[in-house]
Amino acid sequence: MNKLQIIIILFAISLATNMIIMIEYFGNLDIIDVYTWLINSEKSSPLDPPKIPDFYKNGAMTLSFEKNVFTRNDFDQWKENVISKFIDVYEIPPLEDIKISHVDKIHTQDNGNYVVNKYTMRAIDNDIIIFYELLPSTISKSLPAVFVIPGSGNQGALDVMNEPSDISKYYYHKGIGKELVIADYAVYVIENRGWGERTIDAGFQCDKSDVFCSGNVLNRQLENLGKNLYSLQVSDSIQVMKFIQTREYVDVKNVSVVGLSLGGAITQAVSTLVPDIKNTVIASGLVSIYQTTGSGPTPGILQYFDFPDLISTIAPRNLYLSWGENERSMFGYEANTMYSANLIKRAYALFDATDNFVVIINKENFNDGHTFDVPSIIKFLKDHTD
Repeated sequence: MNKLQIIIILFAISLATNMIIMIEYFGNLDIIDVYTWLINSEKSSPLDPPKIPDFYKNGAMTLSFEKNVFTRNDFDQWKENVISKFIDVYEIPPLEDIKISHVDKIHTQDNGNYVVNKYTMRAIDNDIIIFYELLPSTISKSLPAVFVIPGSGNQGALDVMNEPSDISKYYYHKGIGKELVIADYAVYVIENRGWGERTIDAGFQCDKSDVFCSGNVLNRQLENLGKNLYSLQVSDSIQVMKFIQTREYVDVKNVSVVGLSLGGAITQAVSTLVPDIKNTVIASGLVSIYQTTGSGPTPGILQYFDFPDLISTIAPRNLYLSWGENERSMFGYEANTMYSANLIKRAYALFDATDNFVVIINKENFNDGHTFDVPSIIKFLKDHTD
């Protein structure tokens, strides 16, 4: 065997070994997927948004803030138009039709200095909503309340409450519910459809280790059935918000809503539709669909407006936004360009209310910064509670 043959054999062994390692690393991806990933990774940064040709954008964003609001006098009519179109596109029932119904208390758990109550309630389509109430063990006055809407993943409410589960290693909410009740808030946590205790049996679609799969399968199937999972999650959350506002120990003038990731996307809708929410906190949940194409179904929304436009309608109410500097994809894009934050700030400037608008870019390495910055959230809530 000559030297050339030896070199060729060694090269072939090396190439085969590398491909095996890559295939193992990328799980179920085939050779073409791996090759495509390698080519694309050389071409662009993970923060480069898609370059959609302008031709496709003709006639888009007819109700955007930029095209419609030039003075304070333009704001109220624009806001009414945007919210009306949002309700129409997502087929969200009128606020008065989303009612509290069939609330059952499942159990109470004493955690020492606070208690946890578990409830269920019938949703508008007769599904079962699951939610939790965390209260200080001793209540001597009416309490400001915080409604926390979790991000996606089967961890759900348990992650928010820092309660153990079989998938605790995937927790990324930093137990914010527990931190808030210790800080003397009444805390409420919903279980989103498709996640946590509301997962579905996805059969062959999901590997047990994929904690995000169940909700994604449910999302696809509901879309195939002509329904919208996001709309249903918003309606569920509004029902829980209405329940919170009936509690005798809750200071109804100081009710806040807090969401991370998917929970942040739901939070922006709830805060837009429920006018008497005191504070809104969206962590890694608000993105410009127009700039990044986002993720999940948004049924023709960009014909009319983008999500930064929607959340701008709550100005001048108190708003906290955060993203992680080390995040990837659309969230990292927002953290590094401040695209949505800068647009929303213009809405607050109309009211001379930029002090009511707080933006935090965290430098976390944990979960690439896709998490809650708990100390800054508690500070924001304290600073903006009467």
